[in-house]
Amino acid sequence: MAETPFALHAPPRSPVPGRAPWSGVEPHDLLHLRRPDAVQFDAPPPPWVGLALRHVPWVVVRRAAARDGLLPVGIRGETRDLRCAAWVAPEDVDRVLSPHALRCRIACLSAARMSLPAARALVAVERAWATWALPWGPGGSLGFELATGWPTVGRDSDLDLVVHARNPLSRTEARRRLDALPALGARIDVQMETPAGVVALAEFAGQGDGAILLRGRHGPHLVRDPWDWIAADRPQ
Repeated sequence: MAETPFALHAPPRSPVPGRAPWSGVEPHDLLHLRRPDAVQFDAPPPPWVGLALRHVPWVVVRRAAARDGLLPVGIRGETRDLRCAAWVAPEDVDRVLSPHALRCRIACLSAARMSLPAARALVAVERAWATWALPWGPGGSLGFELATGWPTVGRDSDLDLVVHARNPLSRTEARRRLDALPALGARIDVQMETPAGVVALAEFAGQGDGAILLRGRHGPHLVRDPWDWIAADRPQ
């Protein structure tokens, strides 16, 4: 049996005390299902999906518009190529964890899991960004492991970080934060979430005033201002 990084029964906490689980969920948020068969699909799912949800009844919020009152979610398999899109009703969700809420759970990892490059990198980023007021935290495989207790991080795993910037951030500040990141064994990929969608922090910091790729609920756009949600996040 694979090593468990920490007790699977340890109850994750909602990032906003008293918040309804489905209130304001965002891409990268992790949702705990009341039951494994709560998800709905547009087409019959592959065979691995049912087993994955029985073992770990967690899904991640996808970047898509809600449909018929359902939340867009994704299901993770054991390997990177196993991913499946699905939908879930808000009433079938009983817990929500944001990337920001997962940072404190790094201390719960076992010594063996803490030795992995992605986990060590998160500890180093905590020190480098200690004074940054913006909410940020791990997504990807490390975020999933911290939420669920299921060992999904490998020696070659990147550290995926999600920064939430509700208000405009200067490109100078973005460069300063990237320059503060230490050189580590794990590659660090930082995505910045704005009300309009998500951009790569490195692209935003390095493009001067040029256009950058923003991915919104209705698809990708080239924008100069990632906070101009009226222009950026609308159907084509």
